[in-house]
This record gives sequence, C-alpha cells and structure tokens, in this order.
Amino acid sequence: MSQIPSALSSLAEQFKKNVHEFANARDFAKSNYRSKILNTVVLLAEEAENFDLLFSQVKMLSDAGIFEGTPWEKPQSLAPSLVAGTLKSNDDLSVAIEILSELRIASIVKGDTQHPYMDAEEAKDFLKSCMILNLDLLFLAKDEFFREHPERIIRGHNLFLFLQQFIPSQELKLPLLEEIQSISAQRPIVIHRLAAVIKQINNHITLDSENEVDNKIRQYTIAFYGPEEKRFQEYSDLEYVEYLNSLSEDELLKEAELLYKHIKKTGLVAKHYSLLIRHIADSKPQLLDLALDLSPTGTESFGKRKKLVLKIIHETIYPETRQAVYGLQQMLNRGLFNRQPVLSGIEQLLSSRIHPTVEKRILDGFKFSPFYISGHQLSAKSMLLADVISVLGLPLGVGQGLNPTCQTARGISLWSQHAPGKLLNYILGAASQDKLEMRFESHLINSQLLGQGLVSELDLQLDSVSLVLVPHMDRIYNEMMRLGFGRGEDAHKWVNPTLYGQWISTGFANAFNELSQAIVDYPDFIKTFYATHHPDYNGGLNLVYPNPVGIYITTSSGHFLGFHAVSIQRVKKDPSGNVRVYFFNPNNEGRQNWGQGITPSVDGNGEKKGESSILFHEFAARIYAFHFNTNREINKEAIPTDLVKRVEQMARESWGKEYHWL
Repeated sequence: MSQIPSALSSLAEQFKKNVHEFANARDFAKSNYRSKILNTVVLLAEEAENFDLLFSQVKMLSDAGIFEGTPWEKPQSLAPSLVAGTLKSNDDLSVAIEILSELRIASIVKGDTQHPYMDAEEAKDFLKSCMILNLDLLFLAKDEFFREHPERIIRGHNLFLFLQQFIPSQELKLPLLEEIQSISAQRPIVIHRLAAVIKQINNHITLDSENEVDNKIRQYTIAFYGPEEKRFQEYSDLEYVEYLNSLSEDELLKEAELLYKHIKKTGLVAKHYSLLIRHIADSKPQLLDLALDLSPTGTESFGKRKKLVLKIIHETIYPETRQAVYGLQQMLNRGLFNRQPVLSGIEQLLSSRIHPTVEKRILDGFKFSPFYISGHQLSAKSMLLADVISVLGLPLGVGQGLNPTCQTARGISLWSQHAPGKLLNYILGAASQDKLEMRFESHLINSQLLGQGLVSELDLQLDSVSLVLVPHMDRIYNEMMRLGFGRGEDAHKWVNPTLYGQWISTGFANAFNELSQAIVDYPDFIKTFYATHHPDYNGGLNLVYPNPVGIYITTSSGHFLGFHAVSIQRVKKDPSGNVRVYFFNPNNEGRQNWGQGITPSVDGNGEKKGESSILFHEFAARIYAFHFNTNREINKEAIPTDLVKRVEQMARESWGKEYHWL
C-alpha cells in the first residue's frame, strides 16, 4: 500500500506543476498561473527546507516572465534597502515575488542564470548589501515586530538562511564594518538599524582580537554595551549606581571620560553613561560640565541655565533614552540655551500636556526602539523631550524613515539649525492639540481639516519629534502644493519660502518647464547653478543659509528612480582640493550609488557629521530645482561651455532619458 503524501509534499508537487504550466502557457494565459504560483511560494517559504525547491525553479520562472510588468523586472534597478520593507509587508504576493527576486540574483551568483545587465560579481554585491541590511532576519531577532508578526519574519529568515551559502560569513565582516562606520558617521537620532547590526554581531559573530577589521568593529560594540570591565558587562543598573556612589569626584570624572571617549568616536551612548550623568546631576552637579565634556560655549550655557539643564536631565535622561545625553551635550555646545525662544519653548514643553492621540503614537513608536523593554515604559512626554533635545543638538540626524516625507524631515532639520524657536512652537501645538495651523499666502491651513497627504500609513520608526509633526506637516505641505499648482512654474518656488521660512532666497530655477512639459534651456539652468553656488564663479561667497533643493534620484545603473528633497549645507573644496557640495539627505542613507560613478560619501572627504557630499559637477547633473539670491550679481557668461556640456551629457544619459528635451 502506497504512503499517502503529506500536505507539504503535495504542495511542492503542485508548485512544480504550476511552474511547468506557467512556462508553457501562452502569454495571454500566464496570469491564470501567476497568482497560484505566488500564493504557493508564500506557503512554501514558511519552511526552510523548501528553499532548495524554490531555488531550483527560479530560473524557469524568470525565463518564463514571472517578473515581467512588476517593479522586480530589472534586477539592475533594484535597491537592497527596500527588500526588508517588502518581506515584512502584509502583501503576500509582493512578499512572494521579492523572495523569488533574491533567489534569481543568487542564481546569477551561482552562474545558473545569465543576465545582460547584472553579472555574478554585481549580484554577489547585491546579496551582501541585502544581508547587511537584514541581519535581524538572518539571525531571527525576536523584537517587537517579530512578536506581533512572527509569520512575516519567519519567511524572510528562511530566505536569508538559504542565501547565506552564497556569502561566506568572513566576507561579511568588512562590509559590516563599512555599514556601521557609514551609519555612525551620519549621527542619526534614530539608531535602530545601527543597534540591530551591533546586536547581531555581538550575539552571532566571533571577533578575533588579532584581526584589524574585527578590532574596529569591537569599538562599536564597546560603545553600545560599555567597556569590557566587569561592572559594565555584569552589573545591573542598580548595582552600577551603587558602584557610582562609592566613587570620589576624580573617580567619577575618570568614569565619565572612559565612557565619553567612545561616544566621540561613534555617536553611540552606553546605558552606563546615562546612569552616570543622572547620578552626577543629582549628587555632584558642579561636575556636570566636565562629565559632559562641554566646549567653552557649552560650559557658559550650562553655567547660565544650570537649573533648567538639571531639570531636563531629571525628566528625560534614562537608559531607555540614553542617546539624548549626546544630544544634550551638542545642544549646549551650540549655545541654544542662550536663546530666549528656545528657553521658553523647552519650559512650556516641560509643563505641557500631550494629546492622547499623540501620546499613543509616541508610545507605539517607542516599541521599535532598541532600548524598549515590555512592561517598563517611560512617559510619552519624557520620550518627546529626549528627542527634542536630540533634534536640537543634532539637526542633521533627522530622518524620514520609510515615509515619503523628505520635505518634512528636511524642514525639521532646517528649523533646528536656523529657527529652533519656530520648531519648538510647532512641536508644542502638534503635541498638545494634535493639529497645526500654517498660512500659505492668504490661506489659513488647518491640518485637522485636510485629507490624506503623501503618507497612507505612517512608518513609526521615527524620532518622537517627527512622530508628532509628520502627520500634520505632510498634509499641510500637500495642501500648499495644491494651492501653488497651475501657475506655470514648479509650486516649490512659493511653497518652500512659506513652509520653511522667509530666509529662503526668492530666486528660483527649475530644469523642467511646467508649460511645455519638457527640459527647456538646460545649459542656462546649469550656468545659473554654477554662477550662484560654485566658489570659482560666484566670487567665493558662501551660503548664508542651507538651500532646499530638489534632485533626481537615480539607480546604480543611472536610471531615473524618483524625486527627492535635500538641502545644500555648504559648497567648499575638499581636502584634495576638489569643489564638493555638502548636503543633508533626509533618508539617512547618504551613500547610495547614483550611477555614472556617482556615489555620495558621508566621511573622508571633509564632511561634517550628518552631511553627504559629492563633487560639484556630479551634484549639478542630478539637481532639478534650487533657490538663489537675486540680490547678488550673477555672471553666467563666465561658466565654461565644456563644463556645461559635461553636466548636460551626464543628465541626458541618466534621468534625462525619461524626459523630452527642447
């Protein structure tokens, strides 16, 4: 008597049958099999042993057109940073095709599949990036998301377990280090990704003290978990505080120095430093300026506002909000406590009530924090205040998360730099009333009365300031763009000065002509950019304020991907003598490959913490709109023709392929 096949083996046989039928079906009939195949892929992916089967069929599926007409059609245009979001989504069909997409790329690595626009080395680099960005899936991090959606995580985990055979773990260490260094250099306020990488390294990868790369990685694990002495690794929080009680003033300062040197290197704060700062604030406040390693400006600010600073520490600095200590140090060093609007705003926040809806959003967002402890939760106000301090201290550390809200993230950064009182006023209104009102010309815009903006479902992995402001700013920005539409020019010409502040220059240039729906007089556009921004052609003048500009984002192959809002912070010669544009990128991913050899850097070319940079002509080849000062003399005739032609060629051969040129 034959054995009855299990449900799983039946599913596998049905899958192979469907693949065969799909491969042999006429084009018009393929859709009948596509959904069946993808639904089966999701079910099979729940068991690790099924990935050999999935991998064996992926070449046939690819050749038969399973990816045609989808965003996964061209592997050379895919972005590793988007893989995690899809694998964790609740769209099973997208999850299935994402899994097949990674298996197709693995097939290219192995040599089973040939692709005209991606060779084996490029495919391997793609998988490396995917694994670096998805260590939580590879090592099955049982975080809050896993607790709420285990089935979504298991499928991705099984995928990366299978892909591991194509990327030896030893080959991951250098890209892991580069990933950590790059994220750290940007000094993000939300450190979820950085913390996830460090946690997975600490738990799953053995570091060799004789290896240079491993020792560099260890700097970050020490910064995150504390030095290797027993008290940092084994003491509970209470035991560590008892240890601090036994120290003299000199010993306390040595402890602070030991911990702070790692913060300066990495931007990461160990929980022990937050406990130490709380202890000193409570018992030895006269040591606080030294314990925080303040600059002369910071020391002066602390001396004038000691009572307020001590209250902030008492209200906001805990192990769960440890990164705010770094923000506080930076905020003091910026001298912001010497500004009356900042003082008033902070004091009002300390005494304000948070709207219940906003409170829930902040608490829900905190569940994604690497420092979240179930059942042991701070108040939403403490979290908000901690992130207010971080944003004011680290204006270039703001990020948009997975939300299409680069405009709002850029706004928070710009206000923190040049209008902190305005930012605090917005936070107060949105936090206490869950609404914002702003004017656009003669229109008073109330966020509560508006429909949906660009965000349909808010990604909560944001700092609390963004969680408070983004839902309102997103709708207000969308409404301003609607009101500015139809004037024959890009609405940003009017929206940017209104949204961000009247210090935005009134001059505006746009490569795209709204009336003709084409790229018009591009050479003049580029000449204007050089004449107003390049120090060799604008009289060596520096920007007074950051300039909000629009750029075309392109893939690693140079293909047009979309539009993005960044702000030029400064234009200056780098250490090698090349003129570079230093800019703030709200996506906290300043190193993306834009094709044509253009890869922004975040460190090593004169960047300040949080800046990205590329050579001036490379930035010019991706920009589509910018503001400029009309009160300065502009000499466009001085711009060399061959320079303009070089930029135009780069533009035409990348994003320009999607446009009509006049």
